[in-house]
Formats: sequence, structure tokens, C-alpha cells
Amino acid sequence: MLRTPDPKRTIRIAFGEAAATYDAAAHIQRRIADRLIAHASLPAEGCLLDAGCGTGYGWRQLVQRAPAMQVVALDHAVAMSTRNTPHGLCGDLEALPLADASIDHYWSSLAWQWVDAGRAAHEAARVLRSGARLDVATLGPQTLHELRHAFTGVDARAHVRTFGDLAGYEKALRAAGFIDIDIRRETFIDHAGDLRALLRSLRDVGANTVDGRSRTALNRAAWRAIESRYETMRDEHGLPASYEALFLFARKTP
Repeated sequence: MLRTPDPKRTIRIAFGEAAATYDAAAHIQRRIADRLIAHASLPAEGCLLDAGCGTGYGWRQLVQRAPAMQVVALDHAVAMSTRNTPHGLCGDLEALPLADASIDHYWSSLAWQWVDAGRAAHEAARVLRSGARLDVATLGPQTLHELRHAFTGVDARAHVRTFGDLAGYEKALRAAGFIDIDIRRETFIDHAGDLRALLRSLRDVGANTVDGRSRTALNRAAWRAIESRYETMRDEHGLPASYEALFLFARKTP
């Protein structure tokens, strides 16, 4: 009897395996993190949580931006949380290993799309002190729409992950008790020389799972059909890959 794959475990393994290649491939991820940091209203002191720290790019920027704060780095993949962050914590955003009301600011860039937003929002509210702020960048449903189109009809399986929408994230934040919710949307576009390079870049940042499954191998005919469909979208910079970034800003009820 085949065992049903554990989506969380599959995603955690993918990101752990990508720890060594992530930084070289994470162009869009850095741009989105930079934008989130630019919009953040950080307190002068206290404890800040970088939830889903990856290899520590955002953590390093936050330490420089708020030198008087204690910045805690946490990631579900051990290889990520310990790569470039001293004393990084390994933990699940849906079950944070932190005490109630122990955090003065919650910051997370491109991690919520891999978890249940409702559970992550409730955990964020639990660990935040009253009136503390939350800054989150995640991905919306138009992310990788070109790749999704190229795979349409190749078989009955989903080959590109589906991401949550703005309304769903707002609902999750309100249900968790957040107020002053402000959600902003921005599209970032990356380019690749060909389809293999694009898929390799997704693997190198750990984004090569679909709803908790690894991508399925395709036969030659299917691959050629996908390549041909994607080539119709080529522009002067190469094959485009769109990322719909959703920036979520909110405050815990005082």
C-alpha cells in the first residue's frame, strides 16, 4: 500500500536541498524582500521574528536596519535556518516554538505561500505582543501564470502550484484578530533563456514542489509541446516568469 506523501515534509526537504543553491538563484526573492523591508515600520527595540528566514538575506538586512533589536531567524528547513544566521531556529510557521506575546514585530518574506495562511496568521497573533505589527510578503494566484499556461492540457495533473489570493489572506488576518490591514500588490518579472533554465532556477530556490508533491517527469512529446507553448511568450529578455507579490501589513489588536 502506497503511503500518501506528507506535503510539509516534501516542501521541507526541497528547501533543505536548495540551501546551497538558493542565494545564486534568488533574484526575485531578494527584490521582494527589499521591497518589504523598505515598507516596514520597525520598532526601535525589542524582539523581531524573521519567519521563514531562508538563507538569511532578509535577516541580515533587518539586523542592519534595526541594530538595537534582537532579530530571531526561523525556518522549517534546518539547512536553511542554520546556513548564514547564528543561532537560527528550526520551526513551523503554523506552530511557532515561541512563547505567547514574546515578539515585538513579525516579518516574513515569501514563506506564507508554503503554509496554511489561517494557521500562520493565528500563530503570528499568538506570539505578537498587543498592538505589535506584522509585515508579510507572499505570492498571489497570477504567479508563474506563463508556466501554468504552458503546462495546460499536457495531462490531468497539476504541474504548477496554485497560490492564495488577496481576499483569502485578508480573511485569514481578520480571523486571527489583526486590524489596520493594508494589502498591496506588485508584479515582478524574471527571465530565463529557456524552459530548462527556468525550471532549474525554481529547483535551486526549493520551489519545485506542487501541492506538496515533487514535479512529475514528462515524456518527450509532452516536453516539446510545453516548450513550444512557452516559446510563444518569449520577449526581448527571454522567457518571462511573473511573480505576483502580495504585501500584507497589519497590527495585532491592542
